[in-house]
Amino acid sequence: MYQDQHGSWHPYNDYDICIVANRKALPGDVKKVKERLARKVGINWIDLGQFSPEEMRCFCPSILNYDFKYASKVIYGDQMVLDLIPEIKASALPMKEAQILFFTRLYTLLGSLDKNGLDQNLRGETSRFFRNQMAKAILAIVDVLLLAKGAYDASYCKRVEKVNELYPEKKEFLVLGRWALEEKLRPQSSEMSSQEIRRMYQSVHYHYFIEMYNSLSLHFCKNLNDPQDIEFCMKWQPLSFMKRLYWFVRYCGWQVERQISIQIAQCYIAAAWNPENIIIKNLNRGIALLRTVDPQLSTEMNWDEARLQAVRLRMEA
Repeated sequence: MYQDQHGSWHPYNDYDICIVANRKALPGDVKKVKERLARKVGINWIDLGQFSPEEMRCFCPSILNYDFKYASKVIYGDQMVLDLIPEIKASALPMKEAQILFFTRLYTLLGSLDKNGLDQNLRGETSRFFRNQMAKAILAIVDVLLLAKGAYDASYCKRVEKVNELYPEKKEFLVLGRWALEEKLRPQSSEMSSQEIRRMYQSVHYHYFIEMYNSLSLHFCKNLNDPQDIEFCMKWQPLSFMKRLYWFVRYCGWQVERQISIQIAQCYIAAAWNPENIIIKNLNRGIALLRTVDPQLSTEMNWDEARLQAVRLRMEA
């Protein structure tokens, strides 16, 4: 929640609502309800999903399903409905979740700023959005660190507490973790100079790639140090290659290939940023991958142009 200039409190994050029913509503009806609810609540987005009881009984271990079972609140209907979901132990959550978190939260490094990038001052809602995105990146790191220890928790507060207990040596990151938790709970719109924006981005960027590379190394059972390693694992590691081949043959999976290209392109472009100089080989490879999805894109984009095109294609995918 955040407080406006008049002292009123407002929700900042989106709301995730799920309907559990034997018969599912039509997609068009769901869309209309989502839009009406968002207007009534006063937020930009409501995610409205649907599951049948049979589907819930078959949920596999994942962060999404873990949070669904242990962090949801029944707002109408059968108060015991969450008991349909099988028990999920934190130690059973697979390291594949690190891959999902990595690609999901790359948006924070690419889409948190407009075309002016780091060379601007921020205030008001633009500052709140940037800070909130940086907090999301830090909290994603908290999640993968806990996954590696089998110690994930459905509570943001408990997750930050556990990271402090399990990783006391990561003093600089733990400071960021506590800041991110406060920012998550009470998003701030503090005025930020370009120097402050750059320092915050540099710190988050550094920790994001260090810890995500470590977590992805555990998932892929291979030491990962750069985007080239991630591209190899996503495309050519035997299990990844077989999955790609399966989707392509069975479903003529050009769409899956497009999504993989966009994901890897985001990785290259985000990793291309450096406080001294943009890493051109990473930027060029990212642009080349984007052009496999949209051939009309220029080959001469700068880093800010490339990251915004990556965000656009991600949203359209």
